[in-house]
Amino acid sequence: MQNEDSFLELIPYSSRTPEQLACWDTGVSPTYKLLRDPRDLQEFAHYGRVFAIWRDNGTLTYISTCRNHDMPHCFPKYLCLTFHDDDPTFYIVGKSDDAVAETAALFVDLKDARYHDNDFICIDNIGVGQLDFCAAGPQCLSRLFAISPPRVVILVGLTLSAEQSAVLATQSYPLKLTFKDCGFEDQGTAFVDALSTRRSMFGSLKFRDNFYMDISDDNLKRLFQVDVIHHLDLPLLSDEVTRLSFSAKVKSLDCCLSISSMDSDFESLNIVTSKNCISRSPATWTHFQRKPHCPCFNVWQNWAIWWN
Repeated sequence: MQNEDSFLELIPYSSRTPEQLACWDTGVSPTYKLLRDPRDLQEFAHYGRVFAIWRDNGTLTYISTCRNHDMPHCFPKYLCLTFHDDDPTFYIVGKSDDAVAETAALFVDLKDARYHDNDFICIDNIGVGQLDFCAAGPQCLSRLFAISPPRVVILVGLTLSAEQSAVLATQSYPLKLTFKDCGFEDQGTAFVDALSTRRSMFGSLKFRDNFYMDISDDNLKRLFQVDVIHHLDLPLLSDEVTRLSFSAKVKSLDCCLSISSMDSDFESLNIVTSKNCISRSPATWTHFQRKPHCPCFNVWQNWAIWWN
C-alpha cells in the first residue's frame, strides 16, 4: 500500500540485501524504508500483520501489529519495545548498540496518550550481555514522560547514562520502575542523587538481576537512606548490604537472603519497614529448620517468606 501520505516505501524483494531480509519464525515479510518519520503508532496498522523497516543506520526493525507472537528468526540479540497491548511490538536488530538505541528512540517517541490505566513501556534487550542504550539520549525518555507518562516502566539488559537515569528518578508522579540485568554508566550515582532530592513519593523500585547488578554498594547504601520510595525490591546481595537493607527508609521491602546471612545477629538490626518479604532457597529453609530456636524467628514472625 502506498499513497501520497505514505511514510513507508516497499523495497522490492529482488533489491533487498541480506541485511534487509526480514526473516520471521513463520517466514519472510515485506521490508520497507522510511519516506518520513511516522506520526504515531496507529500508522503502522495499515501495513499488515508483520513487516520490517530498514534504516540507513544499518538497523532492521521487525514490527508485529497484532500480537501474534511471531519472532525474528536466527538473531542472537535484539531489542524489543512493548507498549500497550493494542500497540505494535518492535524488534530492532543492528550491528552496533548505538544504531539500535538511536532507532529505538525514534519509535519510543511515537507513544501516545490514548491509554492511562495500566499504561506501560518495556524496553527489553533479548540476548547475552547488556545493550548500551546511552545513544538514545536522555531526551528520548524525557519526551516519553512529557507526552504520555507511563506508570509502569520495565528496562531489561540496558546500560543507561547518568542523564538517562536521572530522568527516570525525577518524574513528578509515582512510577513502578523495574531494572532487570541493567547497568549504570556511573554505577547509579546520578540516579540516587536525583532520588535524594525528590519531595514526592517515587513509587515502586525493583532490581531484578540474574547476571548483572551494576550499581555500587556505596550507592545502594545511599539508596537505603532515601525516604520517598514506597516499595523496594532487591536481588541477592552481599551479606553486608543485605543486612543494611533492613534499615531502608521504605514502606515495604522485598529481598533475598543467602545461607550465610542467616547466621547474622538479626535481633540487633534496625528494621524500619512495616511490610517485608524474604525470598530464600530450599537450602536456606533447611538451615532454619535445624535451628528452631534461632532469634531470627522473633524478627521474622510477621514476614512473608517465599521459595525462590
